[in-house]
Amino acid sequence: MDETTLLVDSDRAVLEVMKQEIRQKLGYRTLAAASCEEALRLARGHPVRLAVIDVDLPDGKGHHLIPALKLIRPALRVIMTSSDYSEETERVCRACGLVLYMAKPLDPGLFEAAIRTAWQSSPALGGTERSALPRMAGGFA
Repeated sequence: MDETTLLVDSDRAVLEVMKQEIRQKLGYRTLAAASCEEALRLARGHPVRLAVIDVDLPDGKGHHLIPALKLIRPALRVIMTSSDYSEETERVCRACGLVLYMAKPLDPGLFEAAIRTAWQSSPALGGTERSALPRMAGGFA
């Protein structure tokens, strides 16, 4: 079973930190995209099963990307991240079908736990489950 995670964030430094966390500590294959367009291209060419997507991307909103990715990968699990947290943004994102919603900055230990939780969850949860993880405080943006 190929456990590939797609990371989507406009900040390349954040992408590198997240890739290191996932690869070194969890052993999952990771791909990184800095835009919606790049994320769609990677999803078409690779067996992505989990996506970690920032809400604000240079060519669109992360929650608009979710339906397009799910057309390519219907069983895709999604974690959304945002440095501009609001309950309304979380509600809109969860309506798109998420496993978890995390506020930035991300704590590395909690991020690792979130990835493990997402890999163990059913893709059928579709945002009806709220994360058992606390809001993130400290760590990488």
